[in-house]
Amino acid sequence: MTMRRNRDPGVAEPHAPFTVLHIPHASVAMDALTRRSFCLDDASLDAELLAMTDWFTDELFSLDASLATRVVYPVSRLVLDPERFEDDLLEPMASVGMGAIYTHTSARGALRYAVDEAERERLLTAYYRPHHARLTRAVEIALAEWNACFIVDCHSFGSVPKSYELDPIRALWRLWWKSTAGFT
Repeated sequence: MTMRRNRDPGVAEPHAPFTVLHIPHASVAMDALTRRSFCLDDASLDAELLAMTDWFTDELFSLDASLATRVVYPVSRLVLDPERFEDDLLEPMASVGMGAIYTHTSARGALRYAVDEAERERLLTAYYRPHHARLTRAVEIALAEWNACFIVDCHSFGSVPKSYELDPIRALWRLWWKSTAGFT
C-alpha cells in the first residue's frame, strides 16, 4: 500500500496526523458510584492504583496535535479497562477477574462487590463505548487523510511480569521488545 494524502497537496490547509496515540491506563479518576462498588479501603485502593496505572504516559506521550492525535481514556482501568473485549466470553483475562470490568486486584484479591447487569451496562455506556468511538473516529480520520494510520498503544511496564499475567514468559518478552532500543 502506498501512503499518500487524499487531499490536494497544493492547498494550504490543516491536516489530520498520520499517528494515533492510544493512552488507555494513565488515569486514576473514578466516579463516586463506582468507588462505592469497590470492597477495598482507601489505602488498599491507592496501592492497587499505584500498581495498575501507567503513570505519566499521558505526559510522556504529549505531542503537538499536528504530530499525533491523542485518545486518552478518562478514568482508571479499575473502573473499566478499555483494552479488554466487552464480552467476557471473548476476553482471556476475565478468567482472572480482569475482564472489561475488573472484579479482582493485581494480587488476585477481591476488588469489587458483585457487578449486576445494570451496573455493567452503565459502565460500558458511560466509558467503554464512547472511548472506542473516539478511537475509531481518530483512526477513520487518519485513514481518510493518508490511506494509512500508525497506532501507538502507550503503556509503561515494570521489570517483572505481574502475578495475574496468564503467560509470564510472553509478558517478559513483551517487556523486552517494547523497551529495547532498535526494536520498538
